[in-house]
Amino acid sequence: MQIENLFRENEQFTSTILRFAGLIGGRRHPGRFFSSGKTIKDPDAFVNLIHRDDCIAIITKLLEQKIWGEVFNGCADSHPNKRDYYTNAARAMSAKPPSFDTPDSISFKIISNRKIKQRLNYTFLHADLMDFDYLNIP
Repeated sequence: MQIENLFRENEQFTSTILRFAGLIGGRRHPGRFFSSGKTIKDPDAFVNLIHRDDCIAIITKLLEQKIWGEVFNGCADSHPNKRDYYTNAARAMSAKPPSFDTPDSISFKIISNRKIKQRLNYTFLHADLMDFDYLNIP
């Protein structure tokens, strides 16, 4: 927030703040995130992720439309829980499913991408996080 405020308060230029969720795509396959045997905490919490292709397309749209002085949150449309998401990601790579911690409580933090969709007239290329065909598994 401090860095964002530095950009917002600077009178030498106008900027747009773009907050991306966790990055997937290309070599960043979520099936590898927990392949080292690490246990996933809060398995019933929702994931907030975005594909690299969408990041590039959103930045391009912002520059083309010359949108300055605003704040945007970038994430996919869907928000499955960690248990379903990372189990399916491991399955997509034919890997062993991850281990999950016993949940203490459920986290309901879901990032909204509504402003990007409305303001930029943007349709996500990879809106459904449970569709693993697009992750370019090497």
